[in-house]
Amino acid sequence: YWKHLGVSDAELQELIDAVVVPETWFFRDRESFLALARLVREEWLRSPWAGVLRLLSLPCSTGEEPYSMAMALLEAAVPADRFRIDALDISTRALAQAGRAVYGRNSFRGDELGFRDRHFETAAQNYRVSETVRQRVRLQQGNLFAAVFLPSTT
Repeated sequence: YWKHLGVSDAELQELIDAVVVPETWFFRDRESFLALARLVREEWLRSPWAGVLRLLSLPCSTGEEPYSMAMALLEAAVPADRFRIDALDISTRALAQAGRAVYGRNSFRGDELGFRDRHFETAAQNYRVSETVRQRVRLQQGNLFAAVFLPSTT
């Protein structure tokens, strides 16, 4: 099987998708998102060199974290055109779900769910992330340990 993984990208991706644990939800560890928003609003936006802020969400899993980052910044009155979030994950299955941006009740935990009313549209029995939030997140499949991400040794 090990040899087969070395020659079959499809089989390797199937293995990755089978073992990845997609345990995530919106605003998981809420304080980290609030701290990010506070830092960007109070420090970064006021700096003379502030352009478009690029943030990296890695691994982004099914999208709850990068979309939470975008919502936190928008709620902190950071203009949408002043930031972009690059979201990377190794799992094509997780990224497909993130791209659909449709979530069930399990993605919403805790008592503070007001963001759901402000940043989601109802989609049957689920919720779809608003277009404004989705536009701030660029989803991409990749492996952090792939040669393209590693520093050159020459």
